Amino acid sequence: MGGLVGGMYATGKSPAEIKAIVDSIDWDATIQGQTKFQDLAYRRKEDAVAYPTRLEFGLRNGFSLPSGLNAGQAVGLVFDRAVLPYYGLESFDDLPIPFRCVATDLMSGQAKVFDHGSLSIAMRATMSIPGLFAPMNIDGHIYSDGAAVDNLPVDIAKKMGADIVIAVHLDLGPPDPKSIQSLFEVASRNVAIMVAANELRSMKLADILLDVDMKKFATLDFDRREEIIPYGARAAEAKRAMLSRLSVSDEEWARYIADRASRRKSAIPPPQFLTVDGTTPEKKEAIASRLSSFLDKPIDQPKLETELTQLSGWVTFRG
Repeated sequence: MGGLVGGMYATGKSPAEIKAIVDSIDWDATIQGQTKFQDLAYRRKEDAVAYPTRLEFGLRNGFSLPSGLNAGQAVGLVFDRAVLPYYGLESFDDLPIPFRCVATDLMSGQAKVFDHGSLSIAMRATMSIPGLFAPMNIDGHIYSDGAAVDNLPVDIAKKMGADIVIAVHLDLGPPDPKSIQSLFEVASRNVAIMVAANELRSMKLADILLDVDMKKFATLDFDRREEIIPYGARAAEAKRAMLSRLSVSDEEWARYIADRASRRKSAIPPPQFLTVDGTTPEKKEAIASRLSSFLDKPIDQPKLETELTQLSGWVTFRG
């Protein structure tokens, strides 16, 4: 969620605009990541009825488990929708607010700091929660959630030149032993221990730390956002004295907002070409044929998202 909110804020959106976007998302459907039944091909509808499970196992090259419960297509569409005008950035410094996000390189075990390229893909990589969302394969590297290596990247903000870093720490409290029963819960707890270690280092580097009491909430409680938001507000209120020293005059703030707004982008040029990767030549041709009608005209995002969702539901087009 930090990558989603941070990335959208970096594009110049106001907190009210970000909240409107977050409120518009069907989080249950997005987290589940399943293609709607009506968008499945007939054969896949038969499979869904005969085998009502979210897990799909590979057999072509021997038995294999999925890399995550959710392939991430629905989440990717959310990010694309939010940041599409910024598709062609040479540097994330060119955003209305300079931005970085962190993922874990599963090949090297090191942190990967995204500072250029596709903003949407970077946001998707930084929130690939292990076991839930499939990791991202980018240029031969496999990336998952950056929590394991740098969940509170104060050091990255310092390297960007920030004079004062305000960090937000989510205090989840100690776990309930009864909650650590399933394979996923055990894996999650292991990740949480690693996260706590690197967060402690970052908390010491922060100039101002907002400690938000999240003990009542779980990692995937996205649908409880209306309950969660006041907890963040109370954490900020508790540091009012420190934060107020950073305030500026109304005139200076107005100039800043005007400058930030001047750097916002809204225009999306018509796509000029189409490239399909990651499947057989026959399937590439079929997919290109389905999507060719979107070339050389303004993008109809709802229609394009519907087409992509339906493509994902057809056995013919699955790699």
